[in-house]
Amino acid sequence: MGAGRANDLGHDPDDYYGRDNLGNKGALKRLAKHPAVLLVAFVVAFAATYIAASCWADAAPEENDQQQQHEQHVEEQAAGAAYSHTLQGARASAPATTTTTAVKQTSYATDEHDADATQWRFGETTCDGELHADYTGDAIVWGPNNIKASATECARQCAQNDRCNTFVFCPHDSEGCSGMPRGSCWNKHALVALEVDPKSSTERVKAPAARSPSIPWTSGSCATTTARVRLREEAKRVSAERFKRRDDQRNPRVAMDVSIKGQPIGEVSFVLYAIDSPHAAENFRLMCTGELGKPYTFANAPFYRIIDAFINQAGVQAAQAAVGEYRGRAFPDDQGGLKLRHDRPGLLSVANAGPDTNTGHFSVVMNPAPHLDGSYVIFGELLDGMSVMNQVNALAMGKETTASAGARIDSCRQIS
Repeated sequence: MGAGRANDLGHDPDDYYGRDNLGNKGALKRLAKHPAVLLVAFVVAFAATYIAASCWADAAPEENDQQQQHEQHVEEQAAGAAYSHTLQGARASAPATTTTTAVKQTSYATDEHDADATQWRFGETTCDGELHADYTGDAIVWGPNNIKASATECARQCAQNDRCNTFVFCPHDSEGCSGMPRGSCWNKHALVALEVDPKSSTERVKAPAARSPSIPWTSGSCATTTARVRLREEAKRVSAERFKRRDDQRNPRVAMDVSIKGQPIGEVSFVLYAIDSPHAAENFRLMCTGELGKPYTFANAPFYRIIDAFINQAGVQAAQAAVGEYRGRAFPDDQGGLKLRHDRPGLLSVANAGPDTNTGHFSVVMNPAPHLDGSYVIFGELLDGMSVMNQVNALAMGKETTASAGARIDSCRQIS
């Protein structure tokens, strides 16, 4: 505590006009005896305050814009934040002393790899790239402060950082990405998995992502040769588990005919997870057969909420639930379905208004959505007709749309 603040909590009459910086009482009281001097001092102080405020106002918008951009992108990545606390063996954790310094660059170059965003090899680490994808994960290096000349350089930086296994890059031929500058290169840590293209048998390491032609980002994930072996074994285990659930003969299958503005666009079929999610699966089956009569049927129900690269949502408001003792009201969450993850396109997820509020509404998930895990029951998956669901989702390209878009379930039925 300084000498001039001996009585902070008390009241000293001589301190009414303050103290000078040596603690002497009544400095301003003496100035008050000379009004002209006091007036000049007041004008000088006012001018200095005005100039400082103007300088701050000029600088504040840019700082606020950068902060808003950062907060916006962090929100977009929140889906993967809780989903990616471990590397699952993809990359080793870095020593405490390992850091990556973000250096802003101003030189730009075209790189042949940016055109197809296929694959890069850096020593023992291979990075797999993907156009029009925004990979989720915990940010290690903030993109707007880390401008790179090409996707190759962005991938290289990630490959050389032991903590990074995922990168997201804003191409220089774009107009910017989510309000961030071209060349922005995010380094991230995500829960990655090895995926195999069924047509070409090509293996690629990928992270949970939003994918859509409207997404300008180029993303990729990196793994060492040893890590890819581990990921390959994990992929086999997960695939076997999925096939077992899908092929279980106790799980019913249903189909729907879909149209847009009265024009049929095709059929979709689903398998329902009756073992994991008995309430949700049976409710959906009943709504597909229509055996209970109106309003317990999906026939002529609209896709009333379509979000680009996220969900196609449909249902019948008047129906509530059709299943068993819960008919006409909400049914409880299936705990087995809550444990399943929204980790791939085509999953069926119950739409709700909170815990145990499930009714005649559902979503077809169009991309991994880990932020839904544990809150929404997964009760089935798409078997055939992804191209149909893509046509429905394309109605919301770059925006969210409603029933006015004209996507509708014309008819539905049980097929096995």
